[in-house]
Amino acid sequence: MPIGTLTLGLSALTCTGLLAELGRRRRRAQRARQPGQRLRRPTTATTARLEGQLRVANAVLTVTALRTALHQLTEHCHRTNRPLPDLEMIRIAPAGATLYFATDEPDAPAPFAAADARTWTLASTRRSDSEDPAPCRHVGAQIEDPVDPYPALVALGVTEGAMVLVNLEAAGTLRIVGTARESEQILHAMTVELGTSELCRSVQLDIAGCPPEIVDPLESGRARLTEPAAGHRWIEARQRDIGALFDQAGHPGMLHARAAHVLDDTWAPAVLIDAAPSVGAVSASQTETRPAVPMAPYRGACLITTRPGTGEAAGEWTLCEDRSSWRLDPPGIEIEPQRLELTHAARLADLVDVVIEDGPVLPAPPPVRPGGADTDDDDAASDNPSQPGTASSASLDLDALTSVPVTTGPHSGQSILEAEPANEERSVNDGPDDGVLRDSATGPRILLLGPVEIIGAIDDAPAGRRRRATELIAYLALRPGASQHQLDEALWPGVRVSRGTRNPLVSRARAWLGNAPDGQPYVAMLGEGQEYRLHPEVSCDWHDFCALARRGLAAGIGGADDLEAALNLVRGRPFLGVNPAAYGWAEPDAQDMISAIVNVAHALAEAALDLGDHRRARWAAARGITAEPIAEVLYRDAIRAAHAAGDDQDAAKLLESLRRGIGELDPDDDIDEQTFAMTIDTITRTANASAT
Repeated sequence: MPIGTLTLGLSALTCTGLLAELGRRRRRAQRARQPGQRLRRPTTATTARLEGQLRVANAVLTVTALRTALHQLTEHCHRTNRPLPDLEMIRIAPAGATLYFATDEPDAPAPFAAADARTWTLASTRRSDSEDPAPCRHVGAQIEDPVDPYPALVALGVTEGAMVLVNLEAAGTLRIVGTARESEQILHAMTVELGTSELCRSVQLDIAGCPPEIVDPLESGRARLTEPAAGHRWIEARQRDIGALFDQAGHPGMLHARAAHVLDDTWAPAVLIDAAPSVGAVSASQTETRPAVPMAPYRGACLITTRPGTGEAAGEWTLCEDRSSWRLDPPGIEIEPQRLELTHAARLADLVDVVIEDGPVLPAPPPVRPGGADTDDDDAASDNPSQPGTASSASLDLDALTSVPVTTGPHSGQSILEAEPANEERSVNDGPDDGVLRDSATGPRILLLGPVEIIGAIDDAPAGRRRRATELIAYLALRPGASQHQLDEALWPGVRVSRGTRNPLVSRARAWLGNAPDGQPYVAMLGEGQEYRLHPEVSCDWHDFCALARRGLAAGIGGADDLEAALNLVRGRPFLGVNPAAYGWAEPDAQDMISAIVNVAHALAEAALDLGDHRRARWAAARGITAEPIAEVLYRDAIRAAHAAGDDQDAAKLLESLRRGIGELDPDDDIDEQTFAMTIDTITRTANASAT
């Protein structure tokens, strides 16, 4: 999706922020999830499609690259002892970004280039398979402790094929003036972006007058609800206090302070979202409460409101409705604002509501039936969306896990297996040959438990076409029997797909995989059932993982080798490194895979510990952690194994690694109580060892 378009009425940055928040909530849930639990899949097809549509608009590459370039700008200003330029607005288009300043700034440091005295450009570097332009071709080395020079950049909407970001600090006040319904929707969209966007991570956000559907999707801890009067008192006091600090320090202002790396407690801007009350819902606390002191630029506080102005405030920015268009002043540009309707907001709130439910997930490998070859032309297929075909999660075989206790108790592994201790000569990084089940299939192999790869295909397709064909093949591996409608919804969410788009991709994937020894293509031709399938000789590491884990858990004595073989198929997080704008359909599958991997790793680690095999336990925990780096239950297994091996220093390092990972996800969070108890034990053991 081009970055200068709106998706579901939202800017690409809002879509990116919502996906980032969804990812954070899923990781928190995976960290808290206990063996015997899983993350609930989307409850409706509409919710599942919604995530796919957001992913198509994902601009995470743009956000990351733009932040990096702006960090470079701050560092340059710090080194050269100059203030930050007074940035008003940024336009991001497929060709790159354009920055607009309030004063002359002719000297543009790399990676920027001066277009004129008040305009800089930033060239894009576009991946061939992405509409995300990723500005910043020549950004330098990563800065160890970067400073965000403009931490209140928010997208207003789009114009002339570009996304428009405004610097709220430069505006001080942004007043939205239009019909009540339209103005409210614009305010709601900006609120969601401010509460989820990486560009606004340090913003202190207060919200007055927005409904729960708008607040629910926001990142925890980034926003608080308030009454309008209290919110206005807060930003007025904030502006007054920061002004006093600058005066006492003899400092010119915020742009100088950030560049000089001083008065850093003043850098985080406070933003008040003040929604005008709905007709008939006015209370005493919702009456006009415009602050006595207007919000001045770069004084630590900003206001976005739909309340009508008094005409007395000079310098504030306005987004005004003019018949069928909207105009942003003072830049003086027409813009199509982003909007968020309450019905869409409710669906977004449902999407990011990540629920942990009972029931370990270990799907059976989906049944593969040879597709018919009645026709050589994909065009002959029907577009009937009612054809059956999703088999990946519709038929779950949970007997293997539900019949075997998988708990967190210190001795629960005894009921799973009683394997003999592993050979002491074996390295903890070694695992059994990952080809336990591969001998039964001679065709291409699909790898999903890590970076997505296709092994054994004809390697003459261009890289860009391979990526798209790889996604199609991965989809069919997990959705055998998919109909054309299901394929279209997965690979082109929210887009009406023609045969001229779908069929060439299927044909390219078919040509890339080639034919089986029986002469049939590995991407089977459509038969009478009008279903897309892969040839039975095509294998998949996820299917093998399930078969090995099921066999190992059911085997009792001697099952450890199969569990270890299953874990040895894991190369990282499932679907690691895929294009963020693609594979939206696969995220529920990835969460199921992560849950299953952690469950199996925990089961093997506990069983090995009960049998005195600390080396196997450490290997199992480490393998599971590659799929979910902050799976706390696996860290506890690894710490127990380190203690069993007498390596208390390693146990301490593991605790520090876990705390660091939790801090990166949630700076205000820490290890849970069970792990904390192990921390006390580790500290005591380390202290005793040092004393002796």
